[in-house]
Amino acid sequence: MNTFSYHPCQPGYYQAGKKYQELNYSEDCKLGEVVCQMFEVTSPREHNIRVIPDGCNDILISYDGEQINSWYSPSITKSTNFHFKKAEWVFGVRFYPGADCSLLRGSIPVSKSHPIEVKELLPDFDSLDDELKKSMSFVRRHEIVEDYLLARIKPRNNVEDILSSSVRFLIDANGVISIEKLAKAVGYSTRYLRQLFTDYIGHSSKELANMIRMQKTLYCLLEERDQKLSDIAIRYGFSDQSHMNREFKKYMGVTAKIIKERGQWNSILGAELSRIF
Repeated sequence: MNTFSYHPCQPGYYQAGKKYQELNYSEDCKLGEVVCQMFEVTSPREHNIRVIPDGCNDILISYDGEQINSWYSPSITKSTNFHFKKAEWVFGVRFYPGADCSLLRGSIPVSKSHPIEVKELLPDFDSLDDELKKSMSFVRRHEIVEDYLLARIKPRNNVEDILSSSVRFLIDANGVISIEKLAKAVGYSTRYLRQLFTDYIGHSSKELANMIRMQKTLYCLLEERDQKLSDIAIRYGFSDQSHMNREFKKYMGVTAKIIKERGQWNSILGAELSRIF
């Protein structure tokens, strides 16, 4: 099986502040089985940051010069405005779909559609506040949060192994795999697998597969400008270009054609929802 890597594209963060930094994980390290990315926006110019679906739950930390605020932000299904108050920086931890259950075992609020203060789920998380206030760089903040997570992530149980394997297959297949084939690959019934996705990921396997496929296709649209839309659609398992445009419109509010043709397409994303942090 290929290396377990999934690094979602979130252009709203890239363009939101004076500086954007990102660290991508692979499974070569312990934390890389749980976290796909850590990222940071310095001095956000806009209070509203447009975020697109990627199937991942995040921990978001902001510092306004005096106070640290930390939230757990469940995965979204529509393009959404994340509204932050004044901040010197916003730091994020992006978990692989379902992987944060090894940190929040028994406490995963998959049904929540709004952010939750992290201390409600991890009561000692605010023990990082003083160190984070004194930190002077993304590298240092990454070290502080990484050490905390490494000390608290538990060995995977059987359910988490099944979820991890299922998500691996979805990622390796670019989201183009049926629930029947997925169930056969991991050795469990479709009914049981559907229930695990609902309970621990908060999305059906089909919905998560669509988000992963959209993210993989988005990278292609941005990196391979010379490729025809019709060819990209076929490569990523859409029936045709129109099908691809409909799926992008559904999750992001803009079509794949607009993304390919407009350099500042993120500025016209149709944000259907809003989250206040």
